[in-house]
Amino acid sequence: MGRFFVYLFFSFLYISLCAQNGENDVRNPYVKYKVTKIGGLYNISYTFKDINSRLLDVKLSLEQKTTDFAIDKFGVPGWFLKPYSVDKKTILRRKKIMRQGLFKQEGSRLLPDYSAMIQYYRPFVRPVAKLIRQILSGRNADNERNRIELAMRFVQDIPYAVPPDRRGGKITSGVFSPPEILINGYGDCDSKVILFIGILSYLIDPERIVILRQKNHLLSAVRENPKDGEIFVRYRGKKYLIAETAGTGHFSLGEKGDYFSSSFSIIPLSFPDE
Repeated sequence: MGRFFVYLFFSFLYISLCAQNGENDVRNPYVKYKVTKIGGLYNISYTFKDINSRLLDVKLSLEQKTTDFAIDKFGVPGWFLKPYSVDKKTILRRKKIMRQGLFKQEGSRLLPDYSAMIQYYRPFVRPVAKLIRQILSGRNADNERNRIELAMRFVQDIPYAVPPDRRGGKITSGVFSPPEILINGYGDCDSKVILFIGILSYLIDPERIVILRQKNHLLSAVRENPKDGEIFVRYRGKKYLIAETAGTGHFSLGEKGDYFSSSFSIIPLSFPDE
């Protein structure tokens, strides 16, 4: 008789992590977010504040069928949490399902594969990166630092709320994929990190970006020379400025947010050659 294991439902932990302020549906008063479905498109209208605290009104569109298909990819079946017999065939099947659903296993934990999610969903946020470049170019202010800061503002002002831990019959661990944030108009710390990195990967060398996983939070960091007073972490001998994107505060690159801790693990990311 085979041995049986139960893998922990990690999203319950993540709901408490990203909702530690005890609030849902938190937004800045000037933010406007509206999504309509017209002609097979998700049309997004979003008002947020830029790096100079000026209001920006932006519009984006996503093709509905393609977006819905991509969103449905994320997650693993609910029966994944049930005990199972450990044999080669079962293990291989589970690994395949996790890979297809952009999940992974770490020890006894079942959790989203952030790197795989960012790679898969990058094309859906490329229009945001293009928009950021256009805005900065129109102001003669297109440089890497401003690109990072404006991408942070875009993500920070998206209303904060915790996604459900399941969608349909799938386990999603309280995480939204980037297109889900854009069409639902809200997200939490880990969802926003994935969105931010996807956008930023088109604006700077993506190899300069890492994820910081804390006990009570998730954020990212960017390899950059720190200025006086800026908070950075070291990874492989290089300095990385922390980037707090959970919102709704407008923390700048290298500015410590409300939940930053000196205890964290670094998740490196990989990006395929384009």
